[in-house]
Amino acid sequence: MEKELITGKLKKIDSSVSSIEEKYKECKNALDKLKTSSKLDLSQGKTSLDILSGRIKETQEMIEEFKTNLKEAIKLLQQMAATTELSQVQRKVDKWQPENLLTMEMLESMLEEL
Repeated sequence: MEKELITGKLKKIDSSVSSIEEKYKECKNALDKLKTSSKLDLSQGKTSLDILSGRIKETQEMIEEFKTNLKEAIKLLQQMAATTELSQVQRKVDKWQPENLLTMEMLESMLEEL
């Protein structure tokens, strides 16, 4: 179950990265249009700035979503690591426990013999 959650988060992160890269290209194109305009027509310049501003806002939202997905993926990975660590400790305890019981039985029998 946890692996599916991680896989889902990683897919969302990958998708976010692709979207951010696409928005970056759109912002760069809008900025290039502003730079290459030999005559800066005020209305055309304003339109290009509005487009650029919109793309930047969309990119910021995508970056926030990316950060959220990344934080959630990190939390899931930490939970998985804690679960794995707990399982390892439990296995060690399970291994040790029969030996401990044997030792206790041996001590009890020794005490009875005294």
